[in-house]
This record gives sequence, C-alpha cells and structure tokens, in this order.
Amino acid sequence: MSDTSHIAVDAMEDFDDESADWDSWVEDGSGESAAEAVDLFSSSTFKSAQLALDHAKDHHSIDILKYASEHRLDQYDCIRLVNFIRKEVARGVMLNELPQSVESFASEEFFIPVLQDDALLQFDYESISLQNANIQDGGDNVSTELSNTENSSSMQREILQLRKELLSVKQAFLEYREMSEAALQLEGTSAAELRAETSEKNCSKSTSSASGEDDDIDVEVDDTDGYFRSYAHFGIHLTMLQDKVRTEGYRDAMYKNKDFFTGKTVLDVGCGTGILSMMAATAGAAKVFGVDNSSILHNAIGIITDNKLTDKISLIRGKIEEIELPVKKVDVIISEWMGYFLVFESMMDSVLVARDKWLRPGGAVYPDKCGMYVVALDDQPSHARRVQFWEDVYGFDMTSMKQHALWEADVVVIDNATVVSDPATLTVIDMMTATPNDIEFVAEFTLGAQRDCAVTGLCVYFDADFHKDLAVKTSFSTGPHVEPTHWRQTVFYFKDPQTLARGQNLKATMDAKRDKKNPRGWAITVTYKVEGADGPEITQKYSMA
Repeated sequence: MSDTSHIAVDAMEDFDDESADWDSWVEDGSGESAAEAVDLFSSSTFKSAQLALDHAKDHHSIDILKYASEHRLDQYDCIRLVNFIRKEVARGVMLNELPQSVESFASEEFFIPVLQDDALLQFDYESISLQNANIQDGGDNVSTELSNTENSSSMQREILQLRKELLSVKQAFLEYREMSEAALQLEGTSAAELRAETSEKNCSKSTSSASGEDDDIDVEVDDTDGYFRSYAHFGIHLTMLQDKVRTEGYRDAMYKNKDFFTGKTVLDVGCGTGILSMMAATAGAAKVFGVDNSSILHNAIGIITDNKLTDKISLIRGKIEEIELPVKKVDVIISEWMGYFLVFESMMDSVLVARDKWLRPGGAVYPDKCGMYVVALDDQPSHARRVQFWEDVYGFDMTSMKQHALWEADVVVIDNATVVSDPATLTVIDMMTATPNDIEFVAEFTLGAQRDCAVTGLCVYFDADFHKDLAVKTSFSTGPHVEPTHWRQTVFYFKDPQTLARGQNLKATMDAKRDKKNPRGWAITVTYKVEGADGPEITQKYSMA
C-alpha cells in the first residue's frame, strides 16, 4: 500500500476512535464546533458559526442558509460555497449577492479550506437547509418525518459522519501532497519535475552509466512557491513592520508628498499586510491595487476592512506576472522589493514586469533608484570567530571547514567603528529604465584606508531614493552608519586580513551574477590587492543561496 493510502486509512481509524464524540458535535442540531468563527468579510470573530452567518445576512445581505435551502445544497455544496466566498473576498471582490448558478463554485478547488480550522466549514448546513425546505413545502417532506424518529436521526448522524470523514481524508491528502512537494523542493527539485523526469531517469540511467556519463543530473531549482510560502508567516511581517527605517522611509515619501499622490491610481507590488497600500490611500490616492501571491493577503483583507479603506483599496492574490488589473494603466507603482545585498531574493523582476505592463507614460516607480555601496572593514574579532575558529575546535583541527565559512556571505549588523574606508559605489539601479539584466554587475573600486588597519573583509549595503517628481525628496540607508534595518549588511570575509597603512589603497573588483541553479540566489567573485604590496591579486568566490 502506498504512503498516500496509509494516510487515508489512518485518518479513517482516527475517526472511528473519535466516533464517541460525534453526538457532542451535533448535539445542538447545527453541527457547530466550539471554535470561534471568522467573519466572511473581515477578520472579526464570532462565538459561533451561526452568529457569523447571521452577521453576513444582516450586514452584507448574504444569506447562505436561505440560498442553500432555495438551491437544495448539500453539505459539500455549502463547504464549497463558503470557500468560494472567502476566495472572492481575498481577491478584493466586494460581494453583494450570491452566484445565480451553483456552477460558479462547483469546482473541486473549493474543497480546499481558505482558512485553517474554519468553523463555517463545520456547520451542519444540510440539516438546517432540509428543515427550511420542509417548512416551505408545508411540512409534508419525508425528511420532516425522519427527523422525528430515533432511527432516522441515527441515520442522519451516520451520513453526516461519513461525509465529515471523507472531507477530512481529502483535506489530509491535500496537506500531505503540499508537504511532500515542499520537501522535494528543499531537496533540489520540484514535484512536477520529479514526476516528469522519474521515468526518463530510470530508463536512461543504465545507458548513461555504460557510456561513462555522470549519473548525477544537474536540476535547476524554481522555488518560487517556497518563496511565497515563506511570506505567509507572521514573524517575517512583524520584523519588517518593526523596521522603522524601512517603514517610516516609505511613509515619509508618501505623507510628505500628498499633493503628488492625491487622485493617483497606485499599484502595490508584493503588498503583504497592506501597509504601503494603506499609506498610499491615506496620502490621497484615489485607488490602490495591492497584489501578493502569499496567503498573508487573507489577513490584509481584514486589516483594510478594519481601517475602513475598502472603498479605496482592492487586493488581488496571484503572481504579478499572471494576474490582470481592472484598469489599463496606473500612475504610480510602489514596492518594497529589495532583499539582502539589495538583489538577493528580491522582487525586482516582478516590479519591472508591472512597470512595463501597467505604468502609464510619465508615471513613477518608488523607490525610483537604489544604490549599492561597499566599505572596508577591520573587524578582527568577528573574523576570528568565523574563520580562524576552525583552526582549533576543542583541540581538534577543522581547518578544512574554513573554506565553507569563507564561501558563504554573512548577513549581519556591523559596528560602524570597524569601518576603515569611505564608501565606493558598486551599482545604481534606476527602476524607471532598468532591465532584468541590469541587476547583475561588475564593479571596479578603490578603498582608501582611513587609518592603519588590517582589512578583514568588505561590507555591502544599499540606499533607496524616493526622488522622481516629488517636491520633498526622501531616502533611507541600510548602511552601518545609521540605525540597523532588517536587511542588515552583507559581509564578504577575506581568507587572511590585509594590512594597510593610513592612506594606502585596496583595489578590488566585484562580479555579481545570478546563481544559474537558483534564480533567487547569487554567485559573487571578489578580486583584490593592496596597492604597492608584493604578490599577485587574490580571488575569492562567495555565494548567497
């Protein structure tokens, strides 16, 4: 039996063990669980599913129970209907009425819960629907008679139990499949690639081995789904929102230029919790479209509703490369697209797609320019902890690990006292004219020592400018000379510290390219030499993956 079959069998056995609890699940005739129910149109919660349904009927004219009765919906239909409504609301659709045809939510995709532990999916719609239908039919329906007998009541419970079991097994399978595919991606391939290539590998393996070819297959990883899943977690949004330099930098650019934003149509690429969308609306934007492919968008719906900005902000879930906007052009694009080392795991490509597809001529992208800068460091304690540490580890020689420590760039907050040079520019990305290829760069630079020092590595950071067409021009920096940000700084340690006298120069070249095996990763090569010193140039390779 396959692993998937085990999942189903185990789930059935679990339900058998829990059958004693079924009477308590349906004891009030509605099948409500004790869990609080989340409103269909906001993040508000109610003590019961019935109260949530009453709220939807009284405040949004969405009467699911009446609709279920009129259309003879069974429990499955009602579950699909609830998920359909939640998906529509998450896409920014403001529902004023339910679909005229049940075909609108007949797809199997609507069996997949939008919210975990959704109390509205556990409500006994079918019994309530049948009762309402019996009343409308004059009370002579067979189910009315059945509900008055002990045997028929037992039969109803058994049918609902079986349906609950089947739904739970289906949900368990979907969760198992998602976890399996996530695990496969972490191993270096996607589930789709594995399914497509498994038979080919099995058939060709003996042939390639006989011909002397390497059995290992170099698979390029496209972990975009894993990338988006990472942004569904609460912690990452808390970290970004608590980053005052970042968040207030965007806020100041908009609030100090309300005359510019007033009446504008704004697109927020990667809107997350909706903070930048709400700032744009507060700054005077007439309409804001927030786009994100992470499930955090469900929370953003509630946040925007709670802040009474649903009239100005519409949210759309999907990849910017695949979705469509309800307008032909926008006036402004805002996005917090930057990553560590500016370009690592960044969304720059997505912003450029949005710019080329939807930005009107003469429009603006913010930030409009981002510059990368490099300084020399004399941080011998950090170098000792990270590099020299391996020479004596509790009495054992682990020098062979040095290369791994050097190979990985370090993302860390740097003490500005360890900076021993003025900054040099690596690259400046103009978001109004940049192409995807402009994200890669080769930069030659010279760093002059401000004092006698031993340079232990290079520190890279970036600045973001909000300048184009704005009366009040603002910027923020992620460098070691200002308040730390969640981006921190990126350090490339030298194998051995380089001794410089005050005024002496370190001449270097940095070559930064996308990692061919991981489109969001980077391969960086640094070549350096102390000016006037004996010996050849030193070349080191680094990775951010």
